[in-house]
Amino acid sequence: YPGMNFTHLNKYIFRFGNGQIPVTEYGVDDIELTKELILMNQSSQVLIKYTLKDAPNSVSLRFQPLLAFRNINSLSQANLDVNAKVYPVKNGIKSQLYNHYPYLFLQFSKTTQFSYAPDWFFDMEYSQDKKNGNKFKEDLFVPGFFQVNLQKGESIIFSASLQEEEIANLSSQFDKEVQAIYSKTSKN
Repeated sequence: YPGMNFTHLNKYIFRFGNGQIPVTEYGVDDIELTKELILMNQSSQVLIKYTLKDAPNSVSLRFQPLLAFRNINSLSQANLDVNAKVYPVKNGIKSQLYNHYPYLFLQFSKTTQFSYAPDWFFDMEYSQDKKNGNKFKEDLFVPGFFQVNLQKGESIIFSASLQEEEIANLSSQFDKEVQAIYSKTSKN
């Protein structure tokens, strides 16, 4: 948000590794959570794996997707043309914010609860763009939020894709892509 410094949020990050894949480890009190991110090589898909490493009890996670639906050379602004409708798919939703864009499928490897609560997040700032003298403020659309409970040692995989994914395959898809990345980097 305008003028906001995110260092107060960094107090929950106790380790970040940007090796073959970005891995962020969070700690809040006696809870430890790991996030691993992969941009799929052969498809328009991102996979994010969250693992609850340690916790005294189950933990409820809330996922609130911030959507832009734009090309790389522009920033989105709140508008009345947005299509706020979402449609259920297996373990998630699909959304087509504008008629000329494809559907975006937001799915999880396990059942989550989706709460429809369309809204805009205004004036998100991109500090590097601001530093470079480019346009740097954007409004992002939120269709609602997902909520899920995890037990200690349990993982969940989030997929954002331009096609509906087979939920049962998300874990193996993630593992195969990680293996391919590590194989490729070990050969270089």
